[in-house]
Amino acid sequence: MNRFTSVLVGLLLATALTFGADKASGQSAREAIAAANKEFEAAHLRGDAAALSAQYTENAQLLWEDREIISGRKNIEAEWRKDMGGPGRKAKLTTLEVEQHGDWAFETGKFLVTAPDGKVIYDGKYICIWKREKGEWKIHRDIGNKNTPA
Repeated sequence: MNRFTSVLVGLLLATALTFGADKASGQSAREAIAAANKEFEAAHLRGDAAALSAQYTENAQLLWEDREIISGRKNIEAEWRKDMGGPGRKAKLTTLEVEQHGDWAFETGKFLVTAPDGKVIYDGKYICIWKREKGEWKIHRDIGNKNTPA
């Protein structure tokens, strides 16, 4: 192997080993999204719309069924406040797939929202487009729809 080939192989190997890792924490996109989803579930249970909206980029968009596009973190916080209806509802997110491409990741999953008594309010599926900003993964586009009526 000549010197050029050795250097090229070394660079490719280094890139492959670090491609899925977060620059700041060493976490892969999948790990970071799993941690963010746990935070999301806890904030939802508390009825904390501000904590939920903090997971979005400043110019994020919600693309939910039966609604116009909701743009920007402040509007997203207001929408979550209306949607949650206060503390006590439990949200369970189940990630089915995460695919990362540099500073972008695409997540598909399912959600289940239940009342404090355990009654199912609704279930559905989602796609989130995540964007890494300043070493943190944030939701840039949130697309979801329900399987059952509210």
